[in-house]
Amino acid sequence: MKVAIGTGAVTAAAIIGVNLLSEGPTVGGPSAGSTLPPIPSLSPVPLPVDAAIVYGWPGVRSNPAGRYSWNVRHESWMHNPNNEGVGVSITFSASSNAYESGPTTVTVAGYNGTYQELPTGADGPRKELWIVDIGTTRVAITVAAEPSTTEADLAEAYAIIESIRNEPKTHGAGVRLTFTLPNGWDSG
Repeated sequence: MKVAIGTGAVTAAAIIGVNLLSEGPTVGGPSAGSTLPPIPSLSPVPLPVDAAIVYGWPGVRSNPAGRYSWNVRHESWMHNPNNEGVGVSITFSASSNAYESGPTTVTVAGYNGTYQELPTGADGPRKELWIVDIGTTRVAITVAAEPSTTEADLAEAYAIIESIRNEPKTHGAGVRLTFTLPNGWDSG
């Protein structure tokens, strides 16, 4: 009888422990180190990837889901094309002070920054700008969403920005940002 009770208690503790370990971040809340403004809703987009593998900048053709990186050297552009062309795009650029800070305070990759929606023409894409200073480098991240962009595509772009982390470079000094992409994004 004591063995059965003891075995039952151990089994219950193991099940509770596994359930606690397998819980992910709370749905709808920002991830640690990256808080976006409460402007557009950030619907969580599941991005199943192996976090141990980090690719360089996405290639010119459709890329698989995964962790990618930007070594903060020059402006880099990527997009998720829809049936009508560009869809939604994200541009990463770096400069000492080329961009002025926006009115809304945010956190990107664990660093304080700002957010602003940029003015556009009536038929132009919706543009949003995140600016963050990482050391002596000012990083600007721009999201441009064509009028044909769906809410799901825009949510993917926000999830990418929310996934940005500053990680040590494997070669040389400087800043290296990593981020998670879903299937289909490219730089071509």
